[in-house]
Amino acid sequence: MLALARYAFLDVAKNRDAAAAVFDILTSLLRNGIRTIAVLGLIVAVAAFFSGPSRLAVRTRQGTRRLIGGIGRADQPGWEPGPVGTWVAAHKVALRVAGVALAILVLLLWSSPRPLTILVLALLLLVYLAAIELLGRAPPEVEAHADNRNP
Repeated sequence: MLALARYAFLDVAKNRDAAAAVFDILTSLLRNGIRTIAVLGLIVAVAAFFSGPSRLAVRTRQGTRRLIGGIGRADQPGWEPGPVGTWVAAHKVALRVAGVALAILVLLLWSSPRPLTILVLALLLLVYLAAIELLGRAPPEVEAHADNRNP
């Protein structure tokens, strides 16, 4: 579409070289903006899909929980999370919100984010959220007591 617009613009211009330079400068910013918004929209759509009620999303979340639960010794009797793990477990929601808010703030303050910038930022946020889940696991006895209290 932009190629057709460029052709039509250059066809009526008196100075083709100057018109081509102006058109290319203006549309390069537009192309970068469209790509950035497309990548951001794709990330939001994937996140919304995997947080939804579909069968694939539920199975993926369950598999991820099993994978994270299987790392380390959290599923063995007598395992203690330590002071860091206990603090992280107590503040999971606040840590998640702070991570997402920081990622959004970085994205908003970045002068001209490229699609790769957004993708790397999303991957860093995913690693951060996984680290919170990994560090904030409670011992199995505490989880069992919590499940018994909340029917």
